[in-house]
Amino acid sequence: GGPDARKKAEKEFHDLWSGKAPEPLKLVEAPVLRAPGGAQRDDKVLRHLFAKRRASTLRARTRVYGGFLGWLRLRRDGKMNYDSTDVLAYLTDLYEEKRGVSAPRSVVYAIMFFERFEGKPDKDQVYHDPLVLATAESMEADLPRAGGARTEAVRYPFLVVVPRGLAVVEASTKLRDTLLCGYNLTKAWACLRYDDTRGVCPHKGSRRRSTLRATT
Repeated sequence: GGPDARKKAEKEFHDLWSGKAPEPLKLVEAPVLRAPGGAQRDDKVLRHLFAKRRASTLRARTRVYGGFLGWLRLRRDGKMNYDSTDVLAYLTDLYEEKRGVSAPRSVVYAIMFFERFEGKPDKDQVYHDPLVLATAESMEADLPRAGGARTEAVRYPFLVVVPRGLAVVEASTKLRDTLLCGYNLTKAWACLRYDDTRGVCPHKGSRRRSTLRATT
């Protein structure tokens, strides 16, 4: 593990999704794919569009936008040009399927995200249609009643925290269980996000009693 492993994992994760992010641009034949002279731009050049974006953001936006484009391909017999009418129809489908409270707005944000990089004129960008975001917000207000309200992350009760702490410092605890308990407690106490723990490598775990005691 360690900072170097985490940094390496974060870079690999970002490289993965900054490489996948241009794919939706190719599906819609975005103007940014070609230089002023008409030559096709290399993928290595296109990666710069997403260099400053968080890997988790790229993953979420790419997946959601890809879902919309997949729906569009079936609806349009392979044609990938769309307008606000198509987006509203897709939002309606998601709403009827009760996909989740954040699904409509995430679609609008994903479309907005990619249209900023596509090189389209402002007049052709669907997120400028006020009805698109308004529809997503209206649906979002109704979905909690249909699919269940949002809940907070589970908080460990006292009787769960104490045994985990004891397991970490107990010499007879299996290495696997020691790592799992220490991971749970550290993530909870430090309020870590999922991305913050991607550098943890379970197979590299080892017993270091002084370190474990210091972290508990």
